[in-house]
Amino acid sequence: MKDKIASGADRFALVVSLDSIKRLLLTAAQVTLDAAIYWACLELVRIFWVSAEVPPLWVEREIFFCGVFLICFCFRSLYAFRTWMFWDETREALKASATAVLVIVMYLFVLNLQFSRLIVVAGTVLFVPTCLFARYCVRRLAVGLGFLQTAVLVIGAGKTGGLYAQKVARHPFMGCQIVGFLDDDPQKLNYRMMGISVLGRLEDFEEATRGLNVAEVIVAIPTAGRDLLARILNIVEMRVKRVSYIPDMYMLTTFSAT
Repeated sequence: MKDKIASGADRFALVVSLDSIKRLLLTAAQVTLDAAIYWACLELVRIFWVSAEVPPLWVEREIFFCGVFLICFCFRSLYAFRTWMFWDETREALKASATAVLVIVMYLFVLNLQFSRLIVVAGTVLFVPTCLFARYCVRRLAVGLGFLQTAVLVIGAGKTGGLYAQKVARHPFMGCQIVGFLDDDPQKLNYRMMGISVLGRLEDFEEATRGLNVAEVIVAIPTAGRDLLARILNIVEMRVKRVSYIPDMYMLTTFSAT
């Protein structure tokens, strides 16, 4: 028993470590890209729209403005790489950009700095669509390289499990990759749903997921009682990062398995 617990803990630690490294690299790349895009937008506005003359302390203020935008983006969780759809990310980026512009304008007003607010506003107007397009490209590239793919195991190969698999297939930017199903129904063993195999029973979790680096488990059994849920958690705890329970087809409740 102790060996199994140790093995599960080691695998859990490996999954967390690999996932953390991938997300750290993505975060660093996205932060750098956002800062570079905003810097370029400010330069374009200054040169082609306002004036070719360089304002006083221009570089220092560009650095400050970029920092404000990055902090606002961070507070809106735009570097968390959640499983957002494109429009969700667009909404958060607009909110973060509006907050950043407000902070910068207030900063210029309070300190009574002689600096064109037009550069800030026009630069932001140019920045937002460019940033969103770049983020879309980065997300597609990351998904294609497997950087945002979370290996998911679905417990329950019934109707609810099938609906969840269809949702994942329709929305690749969710960052989920279903690697298999588990189901205690003997008639579903070796059955394939949406091209994905039922790997075994619930008690086969350890063997079925060996080498798959499963990071998340979805419990797609709406009728699951307290005893079954407790049994599932007892099996998967310390082996995955997260367990999500779908009590019906329309609501998703998430809780930690660790």
